[in-house]
Amino acid sequence: MTGIQKYVYQIVGLNYAICVIFKLLWKCVGHPIQYLRRLNKKPPCTRPECLLDESFGSHEFIQLKDVKWHCVSKGNNDKPLMLFLHGFPDFWFAWRHQIKEFSRRYRTVAIDLKGFGDSDKPTEITAYLTSKIREDISNLVRALNYKSCILVAHDFGGTVAYHVATKFPELVDKLIILNSPHPAAFLEAVKTRKSQKAKSWYMVLFQVHYLPDILLRVFDYEFLRCMCGGRLGSAVTDDEIQAYRYMYSKHGFSKQLNLYKAALSYRKFCDTVSTEIDIPSLIIWGAGDSFLDTELAEMNRKYLPKMKIKILDEAGHWPHIDKADEVNTAIQDFLDENY
Repeated sequence: MTGIQKYVYQIVGLNYAICVIFKLLWKCVGHPIQYLRRLNKKPPCTRPECLLDESFGSHEFIQLKDVKWHCVSKGNNDKPLMLFLHGFPDFWFAWRHQIKEFSRRYRTVAIDLKGFGDSDKPTEITAYLTSKIREDISNLVRALNYKSCILVAHDFGGTVAYHVATKFPELVDKLIILNSPHPAAFLEAVKTRKSQKAKSWYMVLFQVHYLPDILLRVFDYEFLRCMCGGRLGSAVTDDEIQAYRYMYSKHGFSKQLNLYKAALSYRKFCDTVSTEIDIPSLIIWGAGDSFLDTELAEMNRKYLPKMKIKILDEAGHWPHIDKADEVNTAIQDFLDENY
């Protein structure tokens, strides 16, 4: 990216940031007492009970070269591996409903992506290139003593999964993607669909240094509540909200944004993923997504010839949380099919 392009991204990102700030301030004016209480309310100092729930499995750290990965695993080692990759701005806890459902038949492993949760957080933006993260995922599967896995991914975790399936097809038995377009399909949509270009505003905001992290800290979790279009507080309990508040107060927000900075700054978003992925694939899509057009689900077919689609009309960007039972049923039906 040239110096002029970076400058343009910074200016546009600042404009978006100003809009977000005014939106939050306007909500504060409408409910001043409520927001003053939230500003005075400190995040939990200790891990909420839901993050310590042993029914999710055991917490482990796996050292891979220069990065230590945190994961939560459950199930016997002799069962097939089901590996979960969360999206932004989540961590392993996003898969809590799927861990409990599938750990009876699989060894479920939900990881914290690099920069998220309790995994290492390198400072270099280049460490977050998908071309590097896919190598990490390949090494992680082998470190778990498996040759392949069922790969389940959401949002930016889906972007990583597409890269893994393209570069290491032998590593993926079946591919399950939730509300995440193939990178090439996404770029096509941004170029040809005004609606998708408008919905992708946050990616430019995330190019601004420090400001997104400051916004999160000043407005506490309300910034994420606003960004997620009201998802939090509906399908998520108060205790689960505290889990997110705890994690972000502990680790901050800035390192996670390096995923988006790497994607835009180094032009590697579509690196080696323009070819077909000849792997049985399931696309689960919440039609109420505030960030992605539903049409993107079908646009994936160009790159996933063995793809099936499940559209959930009453789910948003996080279908595995909004409609966990329906998502779990769709996944199990797909896994039961023979190819």
